[in-house]
Amino acid sequence: NKEIKLDNVDCSTEDWDSCSYVTEHHNCGHNEDVFVSCAGSMDETDTTEETDTTEESVGESPFSLLDENGNTVLDGGTLGLLLYNDGTVCDDRFNDNSGIAICRNMGFTG
Repeated sequence: NKEIKLDNVDCSTEDWDSCSYVTEHHNCGHNEDVFVSCAGSMDETDTTEETDTTEESVGESPFSLLDENGNTVLDGGTLGLLLYNDGTVCDDRFNDNSGIAICRNMGFTG
């Protein structure tokens, strides 16, 4: 089992910037791990910007989805275990706004 790394995700809109969450402590078990299915395909565009002397990473998401075989989900419509920094996300009140915000953060359309 992976460590639980994110709990109590609460998004007031479908944008990740509207979300509050807890990373230090959690009050749940793996029976509350979040599974989501995102819409569209993951945007696989280059997320680095080159400057004069350095390369800067832009928009890299801490989230990922794993299918039932442990493979990373890249296409929408596949139910996957939601991971945050390689740990699980647990929440007994996870809602549509939270799911859409996280899917968009990963590069899906929703």
